[in-house]
Amino acid sequence: MFHCDLIDSEINGNDCIIVCDVADDMLKENVIDGKFTVKKDYKEICKKCKYHDYEE
Repeated sequence: MFHCDLIDSEINGNDCIIVCDVADDMLKENVIDGKFTVKKDYKEICKKCKYHDYEE
C-alpha cells in the first residue's frame, strides 16, 4: 500500500501506477476514478510524490 496525497489515503500499487501514468500523460484521465482528479493541480502533486517513479 502507498499513501496517495491526491486522496490523502492509502492506495494499492496498481492504482498508483495508473494514476502516475495519467499524470505523465501516458494514459487518458478517464481511466482513473474521479477522486484522484479533484485537486486542481493533481498531476503536479502526483509527480512530486516520492512514489511517482518508485521501483521495488
